Amino acid sequence: CGDAALNYVRESLGQLEEEAKALAEKLSAANSQLEKAGGQAVAAPAAPESLSSELDETTGIAAVNARLSEFGNYRDALKQAAVTADKALKKASAGAAAEIAAEWLEEAIAGAEGDAPKRLVAQLPGDNPALLQETLTGLKRRQFPGVAVLALVGGDTVHVAAAVASEFTDRFQAGKLVQELTAMVDGKGGGKPEMARGAGKAVDQVEAMLERASELLAG
Repeated sequence: CGDAALNYVRESLGQLEEEAKALAEKLSAANSQLEKAGGQAVAAPAAPESLSSELDETTGIAAVNARLSEFGNYRDALKQAAVTADKALKKASAGAAAEIAAEWLEEAIAGAEGDAPKRLVAQLPGDNPALLQETLTGLKRRQFPGVAVLALVGGDTVHVAAAVASEFTDRFQAGKLVQELTAMVDGKGGGKPEMARGAGKAVDQVEAMLERASELLAG
């Protein structure tokens, strides 16, 4: 294996190693979150035994090709494992969020203000965006007889949602509510009269946004 070819192979292997390293970190992060959510970690594929061995001018073409193939297969297996872990994490997160949403809604609906329509304005607990969708689904399933504006802060993002029972869309429209409220948190959003979502980055404006939501629903 000549010098030029050897350098090319080393560069290719180096690139494969970098890709594999990034994928291994992604898999590890997903597994960490997966275990916290009550799921089972996805096993990482075994690294090639030749990972740390050196190539030199005496290495034959067949051995070089085998090394490249071995590293490529390892990289692809890591990628698949990371995808599997990510899917499992989403499923576990959705399941956990559904349980939290169901428990939270029982108390929240009971304490909703007003009558025809009921009014619910609140920031959801935790930082899992899946909780917002599960809460919207729960409101719909329970046929909540009113208007709800919900916020959830996940990382550096404010997630906002509104749900309006069909009999009240002549007075309140979810899309318009979300459009106005997300503007207050440097974001945007919108949707249908009965349900809408949006997001923004100004997490320090959540309280002010929810106060404005209460004013809008009181009008």
